[in-house]
Amino acid sequence: MARQLRVLTWAALGLLVVVAALVTIGSPDFPYPSLLILTLIFAIICISRTLPLVIDDTGIFQARSFLPMKKIAWSDVASIRGGPYSELRYIFSRSGGPSIRVSAYLVGSNRLEAELRKHLADGAIQLR
Repeated sequence: MARQLRVLTWAALGLLVVVAALVTIGSPDFPYPSLLILTLIFAIICISRTLPLVIDDTGIFQARSFLPMKKIAWSDVASIRGGPYSELRYIFSRSGGPSIRVSAYLVGSNRLEAELRKHLADGAIQLR
């Protein structure tokens, strides 16, 4: 599933490049709007793309492209929530710091859930 989504994302980005190139060729006097739109879409894709989740003895870490790493220490983890129809789980911190977004289809989700159950009270885990 992840590979298919990655291929679809790159195909859509390639299509956007082709459209921007055609618009630029069609109006050589003022190519800036098409280049600006393409740059913004590329920036949004790069910024929103999350990188692997790291779990160790100190807490949970999630790296991101071009943005600071999100960190929540085990002592600061308040809860994890996700709805029955949601594909995302959110890990919240007690201090109101950054929440970490995790896919329900994460490889190793069993280990993440086991670590959360070890460090959290039962009421703090609401996955369904």
